Amino acid sequence: MDIANVFAIPPVTRVWIGSIVVISSACSLNLLNPMKLHYLPGMWPRLFTTFSTWGNLSFVLLIQLLYLRSTCGGLERPYQIEIGMFPRSVARLLDDRKRALLKQKLEAYKSLDFAWFLGQIAVSAVVAFHLQQNFTGNYTVTYWAMGHVLDNILLYISGKLSPNEGFTLFILIIKKRYAFWAYGLASYLFTDEFLLIPQIYAQFGLKLTIEHIITGPFLWCTIFKMLIGHFWWFVRFYLLADIYNEIKTESREAWLAAFDPYETRDPLKEKLQYFVSDVLRFIVLPPWYAFIVPKLVNEE
Repeated sequence: MDIANVFAIPPVTRVWIGSIVVISSACSLNLLNPMKLHYLPGMWPRLFTTFSTWGNLSFVLLIQLLYLRSTCGGLERPYQIEIGMFPRSVARLLDDRKRALLKQKLEAYKSLDFAWFLGQIAVSAVVAFHLQQNFTGNYTVTYWAMGHVLDNILLYISGKLSPNEGFTLFILIIKKRYAFWAYGLASYLFTDEFLLIPQIYAQFGLKLTIEHIITGPFLWCTIFKMLIGHFWWFVRFYLLADIYNEIKTESREAWLAAFDPYETRDPLKEKLQYFVSDVLRFIVLPPWYAFIVPKLVNEE
């Protein structure tokens, strides 16, 4: 990979890949012990290293980083907060000059905004890890190697955003909508949990074999990754970017206004819609816009 290709990688993805390479190099030289970098319950300082701890330098790591560049970089490049995601007073009432200034701010902060979004997903993964541990009582750091978990969640979101786009899995090209599940199945086939299935079936029969599969940490880890990915796709890219986008809803409301004489408005329903949209903005929008936007709105 030459210098031009390195700088073609979006900045947040580039920093993440760089941190993985640095930590993997240190582990390969026995300067760091990777097991002391993975997150364990209660060891909160490890949150700063766990997402960049992917093991020693190897050909497999190189392939994983290429997938990470494609998945994370593919989400980061087009990622940007839209004006329509802000409250109605901002999205519809700004004059052309202030709207242009806000667009400049959004463009300038797009990398920081994506880093915030990535951090939200990362925190969700840690919460899911604790839920899975409390629910099943099982914990395997291999399945909850947080860097791979975060990468898989991004792959799920990417599949929801561009389902018909091609995705290369080993020597196969599949649609991205199936990539998360195909990659998960391929990973499962190489786990100790899967290799134990014939032995458990031979010794204990079908019932305990099924119990081994459905209570195993791999299945629950996959379920939680899917739930996290679906939640953030639904909230960020479906609800706020489309359904509750104030710019897009303006044209919809103009179309619906023609039917006002024939409909009865429900004040409670409208209040609920405003409440939901405010909650979505609180969840998704980075906190710095709480200072930037009011200052811009009140500017003379």
